[in-house]
Amino acid sequence: MHQPIFYYHIGYLSEARHCAYEALVYFPYSHRVMQLLVKIHLISGEYKAAENYLKILDKGFLDQSFVKEFMPYISDTLMVSKNEEFAKKRNFAPGGHELGLFIQDSF
Repeated sequence: MHQPIFYYHIGYLSEARHCAYEALVYFPYSHRVMQLLVKIHLISGEYKAAENYLKILDKGFLDQSFVKEFMPYISDTLMVSKNEEFAKKRNFAPGGHELGLFIQDSF
């Protein structure tokens, strides 16, 4: 469960996303994992996916402040670039695909 958070903090968003989805297999509806996925999807520009998780989190009573904080990011996507944490992660992310579509692109 700590693995996706570790990858998120060091800036490996694709690996953080992968581990977070894997964690959902073992801990379905884990609010910590879904909160992390919201952040990852917002940074990656996948606003619809972030909105889906925010809607799920909105049904619980533990995450109301989180949902209120990040739901405006869906309608005003410029807020993502103004968020210091998200801006740093976006600047760290490689342009294009992290891995090439074909194996020979890696050599």
